[in-house]
Amino acid sequence: MDEIAAELEVDRVEARAAAETAAWLRGWWESGARPRGEPPVWSEPGVVERLARARACAGEVGARAHALWRMAIAARGAVVDAAWAAGPRSAARLEAARAARERFATAAGFDDAWAMWRAVAGEEDAPLPERAGEVAGGATEQAEEIDDRPFARALAAPARLVAWATGGAPVQVEVREGSAEEAGRCFVVEPGRDVRVRVWRRPGASARGTARVLLHELGHATPAARARGPWALAQPASVAADEAAAAAMAGALEQPAVLVELLGVTAGQAEVVAAAERALRARRRARLVALAAAERAMYRDGGPPPWEAGLPWTAPGASHSYALAELLCAGGRCAGA
Repeated sequence: MDEIAAELEVDRVEARAAAETAAWLRGWWESGARPRGEPPVWSEPGVVERLARARACAGEVGARAHALWRMAIAARGAVVDAAWAAGPRSAARLEAARAARERFATAAGFDDAWAMWRAVAGEEDAPLPERAGEVAGGATEQAEEIDDRPFARALAAPARLVAWATGGAPVQVEVREGSAEEAGRCFVVEPGRDVRVRVWRRPGASARGTARVLLHELGHATPAARARGPWALAQPASVAADEAAAAAMAGALEQPAVLVELLGVTAGQAEVVAAAERALRARRRARLVALAAAERAMYRDGGPPPWEAGLPWTAPGASHSYALAELLCAGGRCAGA
């Protein structure tokens, strides 16, 4: 494929992907349910192969082709994964899912499924700490009861919190009460123009927990709302970087000054909340590092399937991205950490 043909192909796929993704996400937002399947462009015969060849182009065309190629592989893999996300969970069934994912990955030209997910995520297979204790940070929970009312007030009228988080970037936010499969979702309908966040305060969830979800999703939304340039290049450079930005934004609840000034938490309570949030973050970080190691071992070394965890079913390979994001924040290498 010469450079002119490659550029024309990238332009065509990008325009179609932008339009179809926007329609797909609007449908999801309006219906409240994820549409079946993926945007049709990604199932177009030969699209992955043509984008793979176009990646060899220099400059912006090659970069756009690479971003689109990652999206195409991810969308096709999601179709395979959807068959395993629902239904009963067991070690034997996750092992069967692993075999199906390996077949898909090798057919797509990868050594194995783990290599495919790292490529799609835009990440190296970076080594992570081997022991959860290395990243636990020694944090402990506070016994003192936390007043949930300031967080409930922020959810009832979130405009000030949203403006602080986004710096005024245009993001539409909706907070709902009720049951939902997920606690929050960022919808990047059109980067730089139409970015939306919806969170659910689910039964039994604290207002503080829901506020944390809102901040996390705003961490995804803010870069997207500020994005400029080609659609393909407005997508996150890597899953870990995107998740690190979201984790850093949620980390505002670990800062007593922010809790006092933005949410109206008393000074004494702010210290308690911040300590509890740091403890929660440390446990999450340790759990994700351990899960990433277990999932990698299953795909690379024939280790036992970590079937009791949710991510290997719903977002295979993502545990590594989430763990890496938390480690980046723990090391102070993402904004706001």
